[in-house]
Formats: sequence, structure tokens, C-alpha cells
Amino acid sequence: MSMRSKPWLWFGIPALLLALHAGIIAVPSWHLAGSDLFLLLCAILACIACFWRAWRLSSFSVGLQWYLAGAGMALWAAGQATYTYIDVHHIPQTVALNSDLCFFLYGVPFLLAICSVADQPRLRSLLFTDFIQALVVAWLVQSELFPASHGVTAISTQHVYSAYNVENLLLVGAVGLRLFTGARGARRQFYRVTFSFMAVYAAIAMPMNYLNEFHNLPTGTLLDLFWDLPFLLLAALAAWLPVVEEQPSLPATRRSQRVILHSMPVLITAVVLVMGTILVRYDFVAGLLAVLIGLGSYSLRNSLLEMRYLETQRKLTESEAALQIAMERFQELSYIDPLTKVANRRQFEETLEIEWNRTMRRGAPLSLLMMDLDHFKLLNDTYGHLRGDDCLMIAAQTLSSRLKRAGEMLARYGGEEFAAILPDLPADMALQVAESLRAAIANLGIENSESPNGGCLTISVGVATCYPGPGSGVESLLSAADQSLYAAKQAGRNRVVNVHDSGTLKAVHSHSHSVHLGPEPVPILRRPRA
Repeated sequence: MSMRSKPWLWFGIPALLLALHAGIIAVPSWHLAGSDLFLLLCAILACIACFWRAWRLSSFSVGLQWYLAGAGMALWAAGQATYTYIDVHHIPQTVALNSDLCFFLYGVPFLLAICSVADQPRLRSLLFTDFIQALVVAWLVQSELFPASHGVTAISTQHVYSAYNVENLLLVGAVGLRLFTGARGARRQFYRVTFSFMAVYAAIAMPMNYLNEFHNLPTGTLLDLFWDLPFLLLAALAAWLPVVEEQPSLPATRRSQRVILHSMPVLITAVVLVMGTILVRYDFVAGLLAVLIGLGSYSLRNSLLEMRYLETQRKLTESEAALQIAMERFQELSYIDPLTKVANRRQFEETLEIEWNRTMRRGAPLSLLMMDLDHFKLLNDTYGHLRGDDCLMIAAQTLSSRLKRAGEMLARYGGEEFAAILPDLPADMALQVAESLRAAIANLGIENSESPNGGCLTISVGVATCYPGPGSGVESLLSAADQSLYAAKQAGRNRVVNVHDSGTLKAVHSHSHSVHLGPEPVPILRRPRA
């Protein structure tokens, strides 16, 4: 059974450790060194828990955050060890000690994990820049705590405690802002654990620093138990919380969130600039160098971000161009019949509507041919569907090659049926075009042994011509062409027919009569699709 299923461990083990610490304090000969050693043990446990959790994570960026948190705990433990074995002999303690350097530096890895790694997990050059700034911060801390080499003694404990409080509040505020900007999954879990630790640590450190500063609080009292709490809390949360996968952060919807999110990495640069400005009082050259490093790092970061932005824009432009090509290709495919490679019914209907409106504005004629391959079902049954498909492709290319005028279009209307739009073409010329199409198919000599029309593949053509007007629509032209095709099939197939508005039928091969459709649509007569 996992520790997660035993919630009493969350309180039992920390309570046991606190009880052991209290027992050590109760022993007169152990209360000083024992208390310090136990606090060192708590910091080491927190460090190990952070490293262990980082090792368990698969995400590089979140794992790096936990490694940095472990490094911060290692620095704090180093400070406690230095105080226990070296600085405890410095009495009275009125100026900064060696251990104070480690106690200050413990916050640098946390600041790096909160402000830099979170926002730039894949841009290693930015991480390198921020790590350089972190090293500069460490140098500045050392220079400002111990400026003796510049003719100034170490700063007083009063200033040390004030600096501790500023550091703690800065870390609590920074991680709180990261929680506010919408992190999710493993990253949000890191911020929540870090915020809990920082908040408890600050809540304990500030009053304890006050007591140390103004009341010379002795070491080895029961008040030392409070120092254990934040480290035990961090160790428990890092060790026992379930490992969750990293998830994409929620987009910052509010302007304040976006501003905070993009400004967090600059916080490290701001720390460098502030500390460099303070150092100018003790060492002008070193302080000026720190300020220049801060400004240079900020400029380099902006340049890297600008380069990444331009690269992203380039890739976005390429993606948009590829998408546009794909959309055009898709649109082209959506208007082309996949078998015959001529226009499909969708394109036919849209083009017919366009030509209807265009010829109506110009007062020009519009002709329509409806064509059906004769006895095509017999061809499929006799030779198979593959042969039928070949015949459809050959017929489509043959018909399309005969339509050469601008605006003329051949479309597969459905099955073995084709349609041709002939704009600006009167009835007599439409009949001539129709006859040339019929003859072209007949001249192919495609075998259809079961066909009554001489054992070859033939085509029947229905012709309709009209002058579009406001009182009619494309349905009238389609209906007339449909009737003509039906009449051609009824008259024996392999012929061109144009039905007069009086209802008489004329069968033709090289000539025929045309019909002028008035504003009223012709009634639709449906025919069998054989």
C-alpha cells in the first residue's frame, strides 16, 4: 500500500520528528548542538525529497524546477552546517556570518525555477542567460554581505534580517504570481508546493528574525521547533503527492495575467540591477559591471525572444501558405468528378446558376445539353464494371475535347449521364454541337455487343435553349433538356432531340429544330435512368 493511501503518515511522521527534536532540546547537554543538527537533518530531508521527485518526472522543464528547488534546500542545509560548526563560536553575532551567504543564496535557485524555467522550457539559450544572471546574483550577495576587501566591514545583523525578510516576501510574491497566471498539471503542482513552503517559511522567519534582532533569542529552545515546520512540509509534499503529467498551461485570458506571465523572467534581471546599484556604494567598478551585465542580459534576452518570434512568424506564414494550397486543392477536388476528371454535379449546378444570371443581364441565349450513354447497364453486365469505368473516362474526355468555346463546360451529372453548358449559343448552333458530340462517341467504336444500336457504344442527347428572364429559373431549362433527352431515348436512342414548346418531337442526326422557352417553366417529366 502506498503512502498516499495512508494519510496519517502526513501528520504522524512530522509529529514524530518534532517530538524527537523536542526531546533533544530537553537534554541540557544536547540542546544547542542537537537542535541545530536536527534542523540540518530537516533541510537535508527536504533536499532529498525534491531531488527524488525531480528524478521521477518525465518532463525536462518541470524536473529542472524540482532540481533547482533541491539545490536551494542544499544551500540552506550548507548554511545551517556552516552555522553549526563554524559561526556558532562567533559571539557576539553583530555582523553577517559565513552562513548568511548560504542562507541568502538558497533563494536564487528558487527564483530561477519560478521566473525562468517555467516560461522558457524549450529555449536553452534563454535558460543559459538566466543561469549567468543567477551566478551574478550570487556574486553580488557575497560582495554586499562581506565588503571588507573594499575597506568596509561586513553589514550588521539588523540589515541582514531586513534583507532576509525582503527575500522571503519576494519569493512568496513571485510564486504566487505564477499560480495566478494559469499553470496546469505538474507545473501547477510545483508552484503550489513551493508556495506552501515559502508562505510557511516566511510566516515563521519574519517573527523569529524580529526576536533575534531585538531580543537576542537564544538557540536550543522549543521555539526552534517552528523552524522544522516548513522543511518537513516541503519534504512531505514532495515525497507523497502523486506525480502528475505536465499539461499545457491555460492561455492567459486577462491582460494582467499576460503582463505578469511575460514579465516574470525580467525579475531576475531586476534583482541584478538593484543589487548592482547598491554595490556601487562600496565598489563603483564592481557595481557598474553588475549593472552592465544586467542590462546586457536583458538586451540579449529580448533579442533571442525577437528571433524566436520572427521564426515563429515565418513558420506560421509557411503553414498558412500550405493550408491555403491544401484548401484550394480540396476545393478543386470537391468540384471534380474523381473518375472522369471532369466537373461534378456540384460545379455544374453552380456554373449553370452563374451563366443563367450572366446571360439574363446580357439578353443572350443559354443552351443546355443532357446526354446519356445508351444501354450502359448492358455494357456493365457484359464486360464488368472496370470496363464500364474505362468507357466513362474515355467518353468524358472525348466529349470535353469537343467543347472549345470560352465558358463551355462538361460535367458528369450522375452515373452514365453527362451535361454540357453552352452559354451565348442559339438553338441551331446548340444542335450542331450536340450532333458533333453524338458522332464523336459513335466514331469511337467502343464495343457493346448487347446494344441494339449496332453493337457499339452510343449516346443520346437532349437539347434545350432559352433566353433567361426574370420570370423563370434554371429549373425550366433543366426540365426542357430532361424532356428532350427522354424523347431521344424513347425515339430509339443514338440521336439528338430538341422538344418544341408545343410538345411535338423532332428526331435529328445532323440538324433539328430548337425551342424558345418563355418565362413560364416547362413541366418536369421524369424518365427512367437506364
